[in-house]
Amino acid sequence: APPQTIHKVVSHVLGQDPATIDHFYNWLACIVQKRDRTGTAWIWQGTQGTGKGVLFHQIITPLLGEPNVVSKRMEELESEFTGFMENKFVVFIDEIESGKSLYHTKVTAKLKNLIVEPMISIRNMYRPAYLAPNFASMIFASNKPSSVEVAPDDRRFNVGGYQENKLQITGPEIDQIENELGEFYAYLMHYP
Repeated sequence: APPQTIHKVVSHVLGQDPATIDHFYNWLACIVQKRDRTGTAWIWQGTQGTGKGVLFHQIITPLLGEPNVVSKRMEELESEFTGFMENKFVVFIDEIESGKSLYHTKVTAKLKNLIVEPMISIRNMYRPAYLAPNFASMIFASNKPSSVEVAPDDRRFNVGGYQENKLQITGPEIDQIENELGEFYAYLMHYP
């Protein structure tokens, strides 16, 4: 079983649904074991304070190592630049809101394409583009329900239920997460 405090956070973010939680552990285990992209992305949705940030910053980031993950706010993303994705295992995109603008739609469409691409064109400002392997799996987090338009047959997305309740977590529990990371890593490494 996964360690208690980490499991509490994961369960809360994913709306307490056992099948969804298990699917998430499977997804994370694929990244930890294979060090490659999963070909699917997650959408975490819930009101502010449901633990989305805790799960990414306090659990996934130290688990995979800070150089191997990146967190961006939607408005920081420019449709033409992808340099932030290079050599990352998880890309966390925070505060997605649907239907904000044409620009937003363009960026989301581009990110959706990158979920399955084995190679991505890395574009940084003032430098020529080049191709690099895409290792990244994406997580979209939003405070609003149905923030990413997902067609019913779009198999690229895993969607957690909308969580309406804030995560009740104490300071000592947050500290406990750090002590559980080794055990959690072992759990994922042995996950079939």
